[in-house]
Formats: sequence, C-alpha cells, structure tokens
Amino acid sequence: MTRRVPKNPHLKTLEQALAARFGWQPGALRETIQAAVASKADRLGLDEVSYCRMAAASSGELHAFAEEVAPVESRFFRAPEQFEAIRDRVLPDLAAARADVRRLRFWCTAAATGEEAFSLAMVVREVLSGIEEWRVEIFASDLRGQSIMAASRGRYRATALRAIDPTLRNRYFMGVDEPGPDREFDLIPLVRRMVTFRRANLYEPHVWRQLPGPYDLVLCENLLIYFHPRAVDVLVDRLAEVLAPGGYLAVGPTEVDLISRAVFRPVESLPAGFFQRRTE
Repeated sequence: MTRRVPKNPHLKTLEQALAARFGWQPGALRETIQAAVASKADRLGLDEVSYCRMAAASSGELHAFAEEVAPVESRFFRAPEQFEAIRDRVLPDLAAARADVRRLRFWCTAAATGEEAFSLAMVVREVLSGIEEWRVEIFASDLRGQSIMAASRGRYRATALRAIDPTLRNRYFMGVDEPGPDREFDLIPLVRRMVTFRRANLYEPHVWRQLPGPYDLVLCENLLIYFHPRAVDVLVDRLAEVLAPGGYLAVGPTEVDLISRAVFRPVESLPAGFFQRRTE
C-alpha cells in the first residue's frame, strides 16, 4: 500500500505571499515551489509546514525563496523567428525612425543569464550601419541575483553556443580554456559593454520609476504567463508607459491575448507576439 504524504496546509499561504509580492499566479509554479520548500526546509532543519509559515511571514526569506523558484530559461537566439524578424524588419524600421537622434534603447525584461540580451546586442551590431555613430543602450533585468551576476560576466560554455551562427560565434567570442567539451568562451568587451544588467522584481512599482526608458523595443517573451490576471493588467499598463511611440513589444505566441490595450497594435506582418505602440 502506497504511503500518502500529508498535504502541507501552509503551501497555499506561501503561494499567496508570492502572488502579493511578485505577482505570480498561485499554482503556476507549484511543482517547483514544492521541491524548493522541501530543499530549503531540509537545509534549515525545519519541517515543511514550519518553513512555509516562516517564509510567508519573512520579507527577506520570501525574496530568497522567490529567487530559487523564479522561472529561468535562457538560450542564445532561443526564438529564431523572433530574432529573424528583429533583424530583418524591426531594427531597420527603428533605425529609420530614429535616424535624426541616432539613439536606440532596448529592454530584455527576463534576462536570466544574459543569452537573450547578448543575442540582441550581436544582431544590433550586425544590422545597424555606422553603429559607432549611434548611442545604443540595452537594459536587461531579472529577479535572480545569481543570474544577473553570471550574465554580467559574459562567459559561457561551448555547449551554450551551439545555436549561434558560426560567423557570429567567431566574431564575438574568445576561447578562454583548453579545447574540449567544457571549453569556455568570453564575449568580446565590445558586445558585453552594450548591456547593463540589474536585478528587479517587475511587480514592484518603484522599479518602473527607475527605468532608463523610454524603450524602442521590449522583449517580454514567456513572462506574463506566470502572472495572475491583476498582475498582468498592471504589467501591460506599465509596459505601455515605458515603450516609446512607434516602439515594439515582443511577447510569446501564447501571450498574445494578454496584450489587450488599445495602445498596442498587433503587427500582422511579423510572427505572432509582436506589437507596436501606436503613435497617436
């Protein structure tokens, strides 16, 4: 007979605390949360019920716990169609629209360990003619402090570079160890300096007041799906406020229906998930 594991009555309390602090939909990360509770409780010598009660009541522990369970998936050029559209349509359009000021600002909202932001930086360098005459700023944020530290370093194992075109890989990376399956590569400083990383909880209002926008392109793919409806409404409104008129917002194909504000116009000629902020 299979032994039944008793339910943790305080797991829901912890999920509600995470929803209030970070905007996450209760239940959306349940399996990850359950595994993290077991791990944290074991490390602290507590039972799981006591840990949930403590984490829900402690601001510091709640944030530390959130960093362990926050979604993190990052690969270079993870969404090929998205980056092809950025390269062939979005960047040329923005460059033409901003030719008089020669300044472009971009934001990767869930940067993880930096692959998305650096993919964008490489594409910008490939597309933007006379880039030395432009001021290009790429801002990248993530909830996880450890991810931000790793991203700032700009060092990746050879296996992480497999999806990068060999021409780009040879142009923008330098090997730092002996050849082999675990060889590491550094991004060249010219690319690394294009990106500024910062830890941020996007559900906190003060974060948005400190953003160095407005932005010409915001990458927000597969982030909104983890938020509860009220948090989605808040974040979409804030995205509209920080996006420059004529600027682009890119979300995941499954998140298209979450972008319901009239200020956003879906761009039918681009892959699903691209919106443009109306200029009127």
